[in-house]
Amino acid sequence: EAVSRELSAQLDVNDPISGRYTLEVSSPGIDRPLFTPAQFARFIGEKAKLSLNLPVEGRRRLQGAIRAVDGDRITIDQDGVEFVVVHDNVQKARIVPDYAALGLAPEKPAGKAGAKPKPGASKAGSAKPGAPRRKPNK
Repeated sequence: EAVSRELSAQLDVNDPISGRYTLEVSSPGIDRPLFTPAQFARFIGEKAKLSLNLPVEGRRRLQGAIRAVDGDRITIDQDGVEFVVVHDNVQKARIVPDYAALGLAPEKPAGKAGAKPKPGASKAGSAKPGAPRRKPNK
């Protein structure tokens, strides 16, 4: 909002646009797109999703942590395997937000209401007082 107000004030003073207009300022969002090697370098350690023009080791889609950027070569760690991608081969890339770290992760749904318990499952305190309890199988 502060950027919008400042920019609006500057545009009012300099008036570079004749006629009426609406000023809209927005952010790229938490799943921001990545266009340049410098942008990848800025987000080393973050997860990214990439679509490639040509496959790298048989894959045209990668999702993993950005490990390194060396010139136009970007290293992505996907499940412990590192893939080196030349920037010109990147068709589309964006940051994958860590919703849990942002406190925005959806809560896991609770069990369905009225669902029957699985055989052998018991709720704490559901046994009759004085009744023998079964030990779990090991």
